[in-house]
Amino acid sequence: MTPPSPEATCRDLASDGLGNLWCASSEGLLLYDGVGWQQIEPPGPAYNYVEDISVFPDGEAWAATRSNAAAMRFDDSEWILYDNSTSGGQFQFNWLFSVLASDAGTVWFGHCCCPSCRVDRLTDPGGTETWDAFSFINSKDIVEDASGVVWFSTDAHGIYAYDPSDSSERNILPSLGKLSSNRVETISPVSSRLRWIGHALAGVDLWDDAGTVQEADDIWRRFTTTDGLISMSITSSVLVGDRVYFGTPSGISVFQDTLWLRDFDAVSLSPASAQVNDLAADALGNVWAATSGGVARIGTSGDVTVYRRSESGLVDDQVRCVAVDNTNGRVWFGTPTGISVLHAWVPSGGQSLDDAYVYPNPFRPDRGHTEIRLGGIPSAAEAWVYDLAGRRLKTLGTVDNREELWDGRDEDGGPVPAGVYLIKLKIGNATCIRKVAVIR
Repeated sequence: MTPPSPEATCRDLASDGLGNLWCASSEGLLLYDGVGWQQIEPPGPAYNYVEDISVFPDGEAWAATRSNAAAMRFDDSEWILYDNSTSGGQFQFNWLFSVLASDAGTVWFGHCCCPSCRVDRLTDPGGTETWDAFSFINSKDIVEDASGVVWFSTDAHGIYAYDPSDSSERNILPSLGKLSSNRVETISPVSSRLRWIGHALAGVDLWDDAGTVQEADDIWRRFTTTDGLISMSITSSVLVGDRVYFGTPSGISVFQDTLWLRDFDAVSLSPASAQVNDLAADALGNVWAATSGGVARIGTSGDVTVYRRSESGLVDDQVRCVAVDNTNGRVWFGTPTGISVLHAWVPSGGQSLDDAYVYPNPFRPDRGHTEIRLGGIPSAAEAWVYDLAGRRLKTLGTVDNREELWDGRDEDGGPVPAGVYLIKLKIGNATCIRKVAVIR
């Protein structure tokens, strides 16, 4: 009974009532049917801890793994590892805090926190793959503005900027009346000349460089708790139209025009945490907050929806980062114990069920699972359960995202035997079938 891959190591085994053996392995979920092994799910990422995520416009995701000193690329079929070994020594062997999948098609990697920690750049990922190194020390965050200039927030080295049009580099350091500190956590470019800067301990700066590299005509404004900022410690920021949201250990502050509009504090973000680690905005105008107690989504009207591990598919409530894939309507979350992807909306506006999924899968009442839930659908769907012979076991009614779909019982209320079942979903003329394994 040899697994399909010699690298596969079974970490947990279970059998079902049909005589099948299920293996939770390092190479994904495996099924042994008495004849041979089948791979039900592909292998997951090489590392669980994810500090930062960035997504290309085509939906390809990149993850930074902090102390594992590696990056991971997901091309919608498999995870590919990038580290010092796989790059032939081109990728620096130091902690990786930040990653940017740029609009130019290159990937930037920010290493931190050591005297020699630099920035690496990968050109033509998945193709010829050429590497460059830059002496931008201790990068904590990387962003790209509309003109293609790449900005690097650093720990203790201020701000670096790189303009690919002429390969010029700049280093902006604190000085009287200008950059407030050299510990910069986040930059949100408003335009090619205007940008918001969030500091680890010194509040927020608004910097207008007048469209020149000369410092004499720069205009700086500083904002602190005296002005209405909820905290002097800024962890993240994101722009939504003419508003800017700042994440802090005490919640979120929102600024528009010349006013601090409101705060989302521990009460309004509950049961998520007020410790906001990262922010991202989607094409619909929603703001997604990665917190130390789950995920909070702030809607366009200021309403707050919270996603936590206990009632959603989120792998861990300690969420380190968030990234939005507007092309496919997906939101990515990095945590210390893995990556979660939420299929939040259908970008085309159609009633597609392509992204529908059920969780937990396998469904294991012996592990405390009480119900299977539904996700990735654009609106409420009609649902039914069938066995593999095509017999309908239960009509589930109309179910929406995150709602209870099925409790593993048939129409008479009895628990179904262990095995594989089919869940049919229908919205209008669109239908799909999803398989779910029940293990008892």
